[in-house]
Amino acid sequence: MTMKAHPLARTGRPAHRLRDASLLALAAPLSSAAALPEGTAHHVGGGDMGSLQERVSDVAVATTSPLNVCRVNPGFTHSFIDPYWFSGKSPEQVDFMLEAGEEVGITSVIMQWSAFRGATGTVAAYSASPRLGFGTFNDAVPTLVKAIERRPLDLWMGLLVAPGIFSTTASLTDDTLLNELAHDTMLLADDLYEKFGTAIDGWHLPIEPNYKTITSPDIAARQGQWIRMITDHLHQHYPTISVMSSPSMPTAITAKKSPSTFVREFEPVMREAGIDVWNFQDGYKMTAWSPSTVAGALRQAKAQAARYDADVWAVMYTPGPGADGDAPITPTRMQEYMKAIDGVGIRLSQYMFTSYLNPDPTLQHGTVRAENYKTYAAYCHGD
Repeated sequence: MTMKAHPLARTGRPAHRLRDASLLALAAPLSSAAALPEGTAHHVGGGDMGSLQERVSDVAVATTSPLNVCRVNPGFTHSFIDPYWFSGKSPEQVDFMLEAGEEVGITSVIMQWSAFRGATGTVAAYSASPRLGFGTFNDAVPTLVKAIERRPLDLWMGLLVAPGIFSTTASLTDDTLLNELAHDTMLLADDLYEKFGTAIDGWHLPIEPNYKTITSPDIAARQGQWIRMITDHLHQHYPTISVMSSPSMPTAITAKKSPSTFVREFEPVMREAGIDVWNFQDGYKMTAWSPSTVAGALRQAKAQAARYDADVWAVMYTPGPGADGDAPITPTRMQEYMKAIDGVGIRLSQYMFTSYLNPDPTLQHGTVRAENYKTYAAYCHGD
């Protein structure tokens, strides 16, 4: 697998301590997924939690390969995780999930968001400082931070998500709304760094530029300029921490446009935003476009982003069984796309390990996930 230098080495800002690994790209719109409660509905409860860590080795294919890459085939090295998942989960279940990921090459976790703005206000996945005026959703952030501190994993910290804000051009011309969102996002980042700074290896802006909002070059540039308000603050105050965002490339599907068209029309956002890593969402379970079409668009995006000292990664949407989504992506289909994307020389990430691969036997559909995990581990390590 081709590895690349971190983009910050090109910008003059010091590169942070993220371990070199491969990331996979996200397919379903992340903010849409965040709006649907996921964690509590799937927790079955009960079960013997005392030996969860021991059970990882019972499921995983034995390997002595390093954690940062799969031994033979291209694999996931980063995975998104949704704060909803933590509701009803014990510390042992969180540890089990992380250990299972490490055994198949996961080196970094991307917390999708840490605060959620809805119609009735904003809630955070931790106890935010009173000055922010946020309610508390759950304790996903401190739970994950505590678990990761015991492991050789990196953490990208998601910031403020506001579902629907970027689905129309109207929101991108509302200066009052945009200023409020930027202000709250910057306050949130400062508060998170104050509380968890040493654990944060990257920032994730859960802002998903949508095809509808980039068809006008002027609106696209304005969206990038708004993002720049936030990235300027983050780079100024936390110069060693990279900033990521995940463009929603699949939104071109409903307009009957190609991913290459999305990439081309996305250029004004790239030019203005000051983002270090554009983590492109793939294409709804990788079924809308062929492997070569997706790879071609990502190769185009990589060259385009390089003009602005930015990197391109990809996120693959991997829904799990049952209530986690519709029919799970098949291993063969997933592997075809992973190999095609690997040929572009970019990192691969997953949305989400907890839905598709987490083999926790105490969760609903744990047996099916365990089989997915064994199949994936065998592919990853060439067994």
